[in-house]
Amino acid sequence: MKPAPFDYYAPKTLAEALDRVAQLGYSAKVLAGGQSLIPAMNYRLAQPAALVDLNNVAELFYVRPAADGGVTIGAMMRNSAVEHDPLIAARAPLVAEVLPYIAWPQIRNRGTFGGNIAHADPAGHLPAIAVVLNGRCHVRSRRADRWLSSDDFFLGAFMTALAPDELLVEVALPPMPARGGWSYRQAARQAGAEAMVGVAALVSLDERGRCAQARIAYVSVGEIPQLAAAAAQTLVGQPPTADAIAAAAAATADVDPGEDIHATAAYRRHLVRTLTRQALTEAFERARNGYAVLGIGDSQGRADRANTQYPIPNTQYLKALPITVTVNGVRYERAVEPRLLLSDFIRHELGLTGTHVGCEHGVCGSCTVLFDGQPVRSCLTFAVQAHGHDVRTVEGLGTIDKLSPLQEAFRDAHALQCGFCTPGFLITLTPFLEQNPNPTEEQIRQAISGNLCRCTGYQHIVEAVKLAAQRMAAGA
Repeated sequence: MKPAPFDYYAPKTLAEALDRVAQLGYSAKVLAGGQSLIPAMNYRLAQPAALVDLNNVAELFYVRPAADGGVTIGAMMRNSAVEHDPLIAARAPLVAEVLPYIAWPQIRNRGTFGGNIAHADPAGHLPAIAVVLNGRCHVRSRRADRWLSSDDFFLGAFMTALAPDELLVEVALPPMPARGGWSYRQAARQAGAEAMVGVAALVSLDERGRCAQARIAYVSVGEIPQLAAAAAQTLVGQPPTADAIAAAAAATADVDPGEDIHATAAYRRHLVRTLTRQALTEAFERARNGYAVLGIGDSQGRADRANTQYPIPNTQYLKALPITVTVNGVRYERAVEPRLLLSDFIRHELGLTGTHVGCEHGVCGSCTVLFDGQPVRSCLTFAVQAHGHDVRTVEGLGTIDKLSPLQEAFRDAHALQCGFCTPGFLITLTPFLEQNPNPTEEQIRQAISGNLCRCTGYQHIVEAVKLAAQRMAAGA
């Protein structure tokens, strides 16, 4: 399936975006990272009449220190950028800890912090993190400017307090409490998969070493992020001994997970108790060891955080929009329908068939390309979003007469059989080796966890990466 036709608008300022969503109302969807919306559109589960693409709105790309010691995150900050931001590591370490659990790097390179929260997926990580940290959501429209607590923001599964003319523009996270500790634990079927249960804990100690406060929130156990109020209350005023923590974990009867094909309700309740105990143990240990806000420089106004698109005409709906994109060093000018996926543009418009199309919902990784040097799923990106950007496909890695070192290693280590998944692996691993010239086997397996191969047991792929790293080091 492919997305149904829709009107496309790419405002360049927040004011323009607010005007557009006010005009369109319920007929429009906001396009942030698109890593959840576009799969739904690919399968016609979502058929919005219009999309308002926020990727041009540079005002929404920032991480800023707050005067109170907290941090404010613009709604359009890529999850991968937030994951590696030193200010986040210093002032919101729980956020930095949980972000690597969100899917795979190819998804985090496009997915956005605000989009993840506004999507309000019951299995989403960031809604629960916003709740446990007692974050505040800044919501704007042409008629109003308001702040909502994270407890009030989420109303149900995929439902928030946002009105159809409102946008989530930023999320403010308060400072870590004095003598505070944090932890996130989850159980999932595989790396990148949704958590069957996830537990986020935030605690603090008083001067006597007793629990001063505790907040515990859960992923995938209800329609909205749930707080274990009873469990947290049992800890307040108590020394955080193993027995006290075990009692708190046992007092999670107010957390009532459901049942699906992945886990029974009974198993999820077991996970709730077990992971709560583990998360609280680690959080109190960190609180005892001490935590201090580090002096990280102000990151306001940094242009390199924006990563915006070139402007696209949006004054009216056009059946075909003009775009200019550089693919493998060659500049292309085309007129494309807004619903055309980047994967189909590469294959059918440019004739570069090395980029393969598999699942079309971001899981298999066979369509991975480099987008401004970062691996992304081309089946979850519209071609119009590539306007003004640099794209690299497997054809750009080497030629039949001169393969890249990684391609040679794949050949020599027998790391491919049918070859359908191979381009995605090669594209994913090329920047990985550039950033990790001497990776461990564990790091390699983590790097390829977002790419599926139905032929091999992955061992030859791992060996090929090791071989490529050795040869590249020897030739350096």
